[in-house]
Amino acid sequence: MPDMCLKVAVTSTQASYRMTTEKRLADDMLVGVEAIAGYLGEDARKTFYLLQKKQLPAFKLPGSSIWRARKSTLRNHIERLEQGGGR
Repeated sequence: MPDMCLKVAVTSTQASYRMTTEKRLADDMLVGVEAIAGYLGEDARKTFYLLQKKQLPAFKLPGSSIWRARKSTLRNHIERLEQGGGR
């Protein structure tokens, strides 16, 4: 019986960790040109142009036409640009 209690506790902890990790990913993700532009404080049209030219770190999921970007990746990219690191 004690082994079963331990297994339930471990499973519960793993599920909690997984939910926390997924929530963090969702919180870090921007979906769509408008969301990315809003985060950058840029015009959506210019943001789309930069995405198309691969001048911003973003991606599309396979089979999707929707741009996605992580806030943390964009922030790191901008910090590199500020330090003169180019793309």
